[in-house]
Amino acid sequence: MIYLLDRIVSLYSLIGDISLGAFMDMGLVKQLLVPYSEQPVKMEVGEWYVVFCLLDEQTDRLIASAMIEDFMFTEGIDFEVGDEVDVLFYKKSDLGMNAIVNNQFQGQDANGFRPEFIGILEKSIELVDNRKERLFIVSIPDWGSSPYGAPYDREKISKEIDDFNSVIKEESEKRGVRFFDVTTISRRALTNTDLIADDGLHPSGEMYRLWVDKIIEVISQIDFD
Repeated sequence: MIYLLDRIVSLYSLIGDISLGAFMDMGLVKQLLVPYSEQPVKMEVGEWYVVFCLLDEQTDRLIASAMIEDFMFTEGIDFEVGDEVDVLFYKKSDLGMNAIVNNQFQGQDANGFRPEFIGILEKSIELVDNRKERLFIVSIPDWGSSPYGAPYDREKISKEIDDFNSVIKEESEKRGVRFFDVTTISRRALTNTDLIADDGLHPSGEMYRLWVDKIIEVISQIDFD
């Protein structure tokens, strides 16, 4: 069965369990919460899960849901035999495997992504009381440069990521919000696998250090008082 999603879906590993829910490793310092109410079955530490990322309306925080079929649709699928697509298999079924198709950045092109990014950015500006100096945006790393990206069309991935980053940079700078490009650094992983974690996909501590080195001089000057 083929499904499309109207937002971003990701594959993450579970690293912790608390009273509110489970925490998943996004490859960032901050983990992603999957509330118990968003788990069809209790998630187990150490396992990998496909989750749907969304903004919690009560807390205005990013959370995840493992009930991804609640966010799927099958209308508007405009594929023809022979079309090349990106596929994520996420569950066995009686017919074989259920798959999510073309879900890089919500299955949209950069122009379709623009209004949703603007909404997120303007909400972020509101949350810092319009003190834009407290807010900064980091570009999307190029996962195609990782060993995980080797079987895929790296040139196509890089172009799409550049298109999205162009939108992010333009809309951020238009609103006076700092934008930092870490994508160029992420592409060093093509020749330096020390920049990739043991899972073959996420950034290593060394890559995070390079990102921090790029932005720390500016960010350390922010007045949070």
